[in-house]
Amino acid sequence: MKKIIITQGNEFKVFDNDIQKDEDIFEDIYNKANEQKIQLENYTAEILRKDNQFIEPVDYLNNVIAFCGERGQGKSTAMQHFVGELGKEIGIEVLKVIDPMALEMAHNIVDIIISRLFDDFRSERKNMDKKYDLEFVQSFQKIHRNISVLKNAKRFIEREYAYDSSIQNLSDITDSMDMKKNIMELVRLFLKYKKKQMLIIPIDDLDLNLKDVYSVAEQLRKYFMIPQIVIVMAVNINQLTLCVERELLTKLNPLRDSGRWDIKREARNMRS
Repeated sequence: MKKIIITQGNEFKVFDNDIQKDEDIFEDIYNKANEQKIQLENYTAEILRKDNQFIEPVDYLNNVIAFCGERGQGKSTAMQHFVGELGKEIGIEVLKVIDPMALEMAHNIVDIIISRLFDDFRSERKNMDKKYDLEFVQSFQKIHRNISVLKNAKRFIEREYAYDSSIQNLSDITDSMDMKKNIMELVRLFLKYKKKQMLIIPIDDLDLNLKDVYSVAEQLRKYFMIPQIVIVMAVNINQLTLCVERELLTKLNPLRDSGRWDIKREARNMRS
């Protein structure tokens, strides 16, 4: 018989109880999530076999496993239990859960994920082989430059016609376009050092950060839809969809009076 345990004092918290899998009320959900994880593992292994240079395939699978539900339905508990079980598997490395507070403080999911990897590197650096140390430092420096360029994109417009800096501008823009490749190389190096094959990035309640949810979702899509990464998140999908639609409506708003666009319809089409 399926059951869920609620302990006094933890009624409204994410709380992982030790329940046998066949008795857990979320068993079917765990099984479906695990099927997706296995599919991604197999696909990533196939890519690695075919591509020694590790160039990202154009048709790489969507690597997000989402636990969806309304507030209080247990999606965060189910997500964190699933991630905890993944962390016990050989070959899988799990980052610390990224929660709404972390997103609120950083506003940038790239910063958060890279900083988590850097913290791990820094804690192990004293025992690290010099070759690995140099490779990690160079990799982090590349990504730091990428992030700096993207955060200061406005200056490219201001300096567009400044002849003396035009070559440097082109170099910076090229570097920023390489960020996805550089993140992929960092993840590959990180997992090689850890002797693992897959990195799990857990994100809890993405939809609670109403102000930045669209930009965070876009950053995940642009830079982390890559092999050897699985993003596991707990999210209210209806609220996330509304946040994305609201952002698109804001961007389309200048076209409201053109008479040529039904911007509400366009926003609904674009969000999907």
